[in-house]
Amino acid sequence: MDVTKDSCMLIVSLKVMFFCDRCMHPVKAVYMRVCLQPESGLTVIQLEKQLRLCVETLNKDKQERLRAMKSRMKVDQHLCDALNAIPYYIPTGSVPSDHQLDELEQHIRDLEAEQVMSNFTEVSTLSCLIDSVIASVDL
Repeated sequence: MDVTKDSCMLIVSLKVMFFCDRCMHPVKAVYMRVCLQPESGLTVIQLEKQLRLCVETLNKDKQERLRAMKSRMKVDQHLCDALNAIPYYIPTGSVPSDHQLDELEQHIRDLEAEQVMSNFTEVSTLSCLIDSVIASVDL
């Protein structure tokens, strides 16, 4: 009787282990898809919790990048309208990378520098015109 009870327990434990292993494959697949390595020795529930935290962090990062892109694109568009320049392009519907956000920031700095030079040139030109008008009036 003990032999059959032990063999039944062994069969049940093997089935449970097989079931757990079968459940672990989709979780590991998701880990691989998001380029993470699952920690060994964790249960499926612990791995799922870890994945949920990772997804939450990634979603927050995505929202932050989209907010940054939106505000910078407004500044970029305003400067481009003023300077008659081409705005920086980030494909619609995509989440910008840190590199793209840095390039957009650099593009804005370049446009701001161009705007300062343009304003300086305009002031200089107006000053010359005023000087020439004053000189022609004095004659």
